[in-house]
Amino acid sequence: MGENKNIARELELEAKSEDEARDKAISKWEKDIEVDPDLVQVELLEERSGFLGMGSKDNLYRISLDNNEANTEEIEKKLEYMEEDLAVDGDFEINFTKDGIMLQLIPPRGEGDWPGYYDIRERVEELGLKEVDWQVVQELLDELDEEEEQEPVKIAPRLPELDQDASVEIDISNDKMKVTLDYEPARGGEEITVEEIEKKLKEEGIVHGIKSDKLEEIAGSKKEIRGTVVAEGDKPEPGEDASLNYLCEIEKENIGTEREDGSINFFDRDLITNVEPGEVLVSREPPVEGEPGKTVTGEVVEPEKPKDVNLPAGKNVRVEDDNLIAAEEGQVVKKRNKISVSPVYKVQGDLNLDVGNVDFVGSVVIAGDVQEGFQVKAEDDIEVKGKVFAADLEAGGGIKINNGFIGKGKGSIKAGGDVEIKFIENGEVESGGSLIVGDAIMHSRVSAAEKIILKESGKGLIVGGRSRAGKGIEAGVIGSSLATDTRVEVGIDPGLKEKLDELEGKLEKNKQNLTKTKKALNMLEKLKEQKGELPQDKRMMELRLKKTEKDLEESRQEMEERQEELKKRAGENRRGKIKVRKKVHPGVNISVGNSSSFVKDTQDRTSFVEEEGEVRQKPL
Repeated sequence: MGENKNIARELELEAKSEDEARDKAISKWEKDIEVDPDLVQVELLEERSGFLGMGSKDNLYRISLDNNEANTEEIEKKLEYMEEDLAVDGDFEINFTKDGIMLQLIPPRGEGDWPGYYDIRERVEELGLKEVDWQVVQELLDELDEEEEQEPVKIAPRLPELDQDASVEIDISNDKMKVTLDYEPARGGEEITVEEIEKKLKEEGIVHGIKSDKLEEIAGSKKEIRGTVVAEGDKPEPGEDASLNYLCEIEKENIGTEREDGSINFFDRDLITNVEPGEVLVSREPPVEGEPGKTVTGEVVEPEKPKDVNLPAGKNVRVEDDNLIAAEEGQVVKKRNKISVSPVYKVQGDLNLDVGNVDFVGSVVIAGDVQEGFQVKAEDDIEVKGKVFAADLEAGGGIKINNGFIGKGKGSIKAGGDVEIKFIENGEVESGGSLIVGDAIMHSRVSAAEKIILKESGKGLIVGGRSRAGKGIEAGVIGSSLATDTRVEVGIDPGLKEKLDELEGKLEKNKQNLTKTKKALNMLEKLKEQKGELPQDKRMMELRLKKTEKDLEESRQEMEERQEELKKRAGENRRGKIKVRKKVHPGVNISVGNSSSFVKDTQDRTSFVEEEGEVRQKPL
């Protein structure tokens, strides 16, 4: 985008804030020129408000745009300010000159550290220097002063026999898709040219993807360069794996069905997908081949063969061409990644001695009651038309009991999905989804990974025992006038929340330092454009800032991966809520998240949430 010298560099605009005024002006200018936000100045001309200070009106601002070619002095002042706010470690240089071997210390910035004695000694030994005056080195380190510019100090004589020509070492990755180069600058000897580097690459068989601009940066450089990429191959374009399209709903998540009057029937969830013979359940899209690539040595790289996938044929289905088709009437189920049509096991009356215990791979429907002491296990769903008396029910899917569950202190119900029931008395219920109750939960221990909901059409009563839900509890009445010990709990694992909070703080600090570092690098780039090249101290600053930027980016990526892992474990970290439509009695212990509260007085139509580490009561 070219710069238009005739645009108005000063505008008067109405806006609610300085930031809004700045954004409006930049949007106008960017139609003609590129705008650096640092060069935009905002001045409040008139502050406006509504009648008698009520309401709000847009203020009047003047926005000015400095010349994009900002003067060098202004940029350098901004860089100096940024340097003080950055934590960048110091460094040192060892240079070969005609007067001898010179050591120059480079001061740290902000809270960064000076280079140490052993850092310098290790580098001296790598260079093979002789007759080093270590006392001079130690005295130099003892007299460090961040306020003064450090002058080069001679630490050893220059011995001609130690002079070295510039050299490069080339490394080709195992897959021949990347070439990295290590460069040693000349130590009193001959420099290396671009042509000489190109010749060495050719000798190694490198003929494709050479980065000429990188070679120009390397040739004649006074600094060591390690692991810089000087050539890259073309990676093959991947193809598309075969895929499956599921044409029927395998795992429904309905909480109920809608009646004609618009209300929700929580007992009729329509969880079973029934199919007819000949119905297509799954179709297959075949794989698509990819495009080949090329290595740095010019070899063709074939793309990985796309993965094929078979239709997931289980029981009572057939395969025709690229379609999986139902072979008989029944319920569609997914087991161990196979799609089957499962018949439903039906008990026409009560589950008693005439029937015995049930352990079935599909779904179970019992037309009567489940008598005391029996067990019912189903890999899918269980539906009981009558009551359950002190029996044990376990389902991989949902459980629906049209009447109630009388546990007598020994019966239990456990479901991987939702549980729908009329009432629970002296029993244990565990739901991997939500627990939906028509009338009451009495003196029982119940838990739900999602919500506990007591229907508005029934009593909606929770009294005695402990009711625990991951995301929320909704009831009409909690507790009793006799102050029965009743516990209701919602929330998440506090340990995971603490770890997430700590990680978010570290990420924010990383983001702030990365923003400052990038801004300083942008200012150095502008300074380079104006001067042609950077002064020695600014070149060193640029190298150190680039290293800082890389370290911060790597750290950010690691923390974000850890954050996603914790969020998954915390179930998206949702906070719970307890809602009481009618009344909560004294004697009820309320727990939300990490906080607890004891109800001392009767409260009508209220809710409980956690705010600022405390259980807070809010009216409905």
